[in-house]
Amino acid sequence: MAKILKTTKTSINVYYMNMANVNTTMTVTGGPYRRRSLIVNKDFEMVKITGVPGDLKTVFDPGHPDADSDGYIFYPNVKRKKGC
Repeated sequence: MAKILKTTKTSINVYYMNMANVNTTMTVTGGPYRRRSLIVNKDFEMVKITGVPGDLKTVFDPGHPDADSDGYIFYPNVKRKKGC
């Protein structure tokens, strides 16, 4: 039971980490935030937290400090659900 609770808590933390970084265009390591996902095995044990590959949202805003040389900003591959 404790294993399930720990996995559930970590899953919720990963979700909130994604939501907190939905507009993060520049991380400490450089580049936009990448959505994270929790990998769980068949026994509901945590295996690891991994970055999810995927297309980044591109917005043209040449005045933004994180814009590239063409004036585009790359936003994380985190999608906000309606009502959130």
